[in-house]
Amino acid sequence: MAVKHKDKLLEYDKTSMRRTHVIDDESDYFATDSNQWLSKQERQVLEKRAKELYELRHASRLSRKITIDFAGRKIQEENDNMAEYHSKLDETVEAINHGSLLKAKQNPDKKLEDLGVLVNPHILQAAPVWVDQAGLLPQRKMDISAESGSPKDLERNRLRVQDREIQEISDGGWCLSLHQPWASLLVKGIKRVEGRIWYTSHRGRLWIAATAKRPTPQEISELEATYRILLQEDLEFPKDYPSGCLLGCVDLIDCLSQEQFQEQHPQL
Repeated sequence: MAVKHKDKLLEYDKTSMRRTHVIDDESDYFATDSNQWLSKQERQVLEKRAKELYELRHASRLSRKITIDFAGRKIQEENDNMAEYHSKLDETVEAINHGSLLKAKQNPDKKLEDLGVLVNPHILQAAPVWVDQAGLLPQRKMDISAESGSPKDLERNRLRVQDREIQEISDGGWCLSLHQPWASLLVKGIKRVEGRIWYTSHRGRLWIAATAKRPTPQEISELEATYRILLQEDLEFPKDYPSGCLLGCVDLIDCLSQEQFQEQHPQL
C-alpha cells in the first residue's frame, strides 16, 4: 500500500507542470473574435473545435472509465483525457498553420483533373481557362516527342516565369501591414515612399493592410498638416481610417538603399 501511494505521489509530481501549465495556444489560436482574417466557416470550425477541447479538458468525473479487476483485486482508472486533449490540440494547431481547416468536398464519382503544378489544391473553384477570342492569335501546336519531354514538363515550362518584369503584371499576393493613418495615405497616393530596414526583390502589385491599432484624432490631424506643407498641393484626404482590414494595393516600383534614395530624391 505504501509503494502504491509513493508511485501515486511521484506520478502527481511528474505531471505537475502539465496540469498547472497555462495553455497560451488556446487563447491564441481559438481567439476568433479578435482575428480579422478568418472567414465565417473557419470561425465556426474553430469555435466547434474549441468547445470539443474544453469538454475534454474539463470532463466530468461521471464520464471517467474505471476498470475493476476482481481476480487481481485491482481498480484501474483510465485517465487518458489529457493525452487525447493534447493530441487534438496539436492536430488543430497543425491544421491552422497549413491552412487545411476547410477541406474541399470531393465527389468520388468525379475524376481528378490535371490543373497544373501552380494551382493551389485548397482553392474551392475551378482554374481559369484561356479563351481565344475571335481567333485573333494563331494557335500553336506542340508536337510531343521523346526529345521534347512529357506533357507535364511542357506545362511546367509554359508556367515558368521567364522574365523578372512579369512580376509587374502579376499578383503574387504580397502584402504589407502598416499602422493608420499611414496605411490609408499610402493607398490614397499621398504617401509615396515607405522606409524599411530590409531589402525586397518584389516589384509590382503590393497589397496594403491596416493593423488593429486605431489612430488618435491628433495623429491624423498632425500627419495631414505635415503632408500639406511637404507637397504644397490641395490634397483630398480619406474621410476615415479603418483599422484591422485590407485597404487596397499599390505598385512597388523600386527598392533603394538610403544612399541611392538620397541621390535620386534629394527633395524628399
